[in-house]
Amino acid sequence: MFCHVRPQQVLGVHNVSSTYHVPLLLRDQGMLDYLRKRMNLDEIIVSKQMKASGDLLMSKWRNLTQG
Repeated sequence: MFCHVRPQQVLGVHNVSSTYHVPLLLRDQGMLDYLRKRMNLDEIIVSKQMKASGDLLMSKWRNLTQG
């Protein structure tokens, strides 16, 4: 409340069964969206192939943490 930090900059990283869960936890709390806006990453042109590659990597990461 008195630390001059915006609510969207506050994260809760609770105990997880594996450190591999932390990136997914941060994504679920909106950290990727915050960084994308803060660093103007939407201005970078990303090809459909690179986007598909990133989506596949995220899918593999999710499967790694669930299985």
